[in-house]
Amino acid sequence: MPWLEIILHKQACGVSREFSAAISAVRLEPYKAIALALLLGTGCAVNSGNGMDAGVNPPADAGANPMADAGACDGGQVSREVQFPSKDGLMVHGTFVAPCGGAPASTVVLAHQFCSDRSEWSQSTHDWVRAFAQRRIATLAIDLRGHGASTLWPDGSKRDLCTEVVDANVPSPFLLMVEDVKSALAYARATLGATRVAGVGASIGANSVIVAYAADPLVEIIVALSPGLDYGGIQPAASIPSIGARPALLEAANDDGDNTATAVMQFVASNPSVMSKIWPTGGHGNAILAAHPEELTRIADLVASKL
Repeated sequence: MPWLEIILHKQACGVSREFSAAISAVRLEPYKAIALALLLGTGCAVNSGNGMDAGVNPPADAGANPMADAGACDGGQVSREVQFPSKDGLMVHGTFVAPCGGAPASTVVLAHQFCSDRSEWSQSTHDWVRAFAQRRIATLAIDLRGHGASTLWPDGSKRDLCTEVVDANVPSPFLLMVEDVKSALAYARATLGATRVAGVGASIGANSVIVAYAADPLVEIIVALSPGLDYGGIQPAASIPSIGARPALLEAANDDGDNTATAVMQFVASNPSVMSKIWPTGGHGNAILAAHPEELTRIADLVASKL
């Protein structure tokens, strides 16, 4: 026969009744019929069972999962690179790490010290990320503005605040680090699915976490390593009393050249409910944990008890 008639089932591959009827009446030459059959067959041969035909990509936001593009489970945890806007539009970069088996309900935001970056929290001498993952708590370690990958300003300029000479006649660029932390806490809740959040910071990150905590009643607990009276204009003294009896732990060492032990004592004097630990030695920020590794276990257990 010089002609073949193609008859399509009216429900095959989700094809409409009208389209099926129209096609069924078409008479095609053999090679055209074969080509059409192959084209239709490859587009809708198998239904995936989720309401979408095989070979059809779902919308980008369909069933959004914060760990959807994460790597394989490694050492009991899985990580994903993330970014989100701060209050002024600057994109804050971070690493979200969750224990294997899905993102847990609790997430701790980690804010590093000056001239550091998010990797500060996963060092072998003080691996906060692993410590929390072992307690089935996720972490969001961020690069504060002007550090790590968070150096692109909304106006298109790139700034490294570690090396930049800051003009004293203009508003301190460090002040918005508080907004970076606030945005991270909000992102953990709204996008990463955390129902309970906490904050941990070191040095200028500690000051930022304290101020953000006082402004956000939904945060469960904070830990501040080596907070100071004034880092880049971020002054937490006014925020300490407003924390009230909410859980907060401040730590410092007497041998810290930034006089953070004195600052912690002043903060506690303004709010005796605040927990504190002053070490004879230990230095600044996470150096305290390197000098006293057993303290990480105690802090991780404390935070976990509040989440």
